Amino acid sequence: GGMPHDFAVDALSLRSPVILGGRSLTVEFVAPLEPGHLIFYCAIPGHRRAGMKGTLVVTPAGST
Repeated sequence: GGMPHDFAVDALSLRSPVILGGRSLTVEFVAPLEPGHLIFYCAIPGHRRAGMKGTLVVTPAGST
């Protein structure tokens, strides 16, 4: 879309730079070793409430 966005994962203390609409950004991080779920979202005010969120599922290596 034409609006700015970012990418945040509180459990990893991760927040990307804000990017302008129509642009892309690659965010690399190391997932925890233990299995679990990490909530990610756009931290721009109102975006998370508008549905810009999801769950990253961490599984042990070789279990997919």
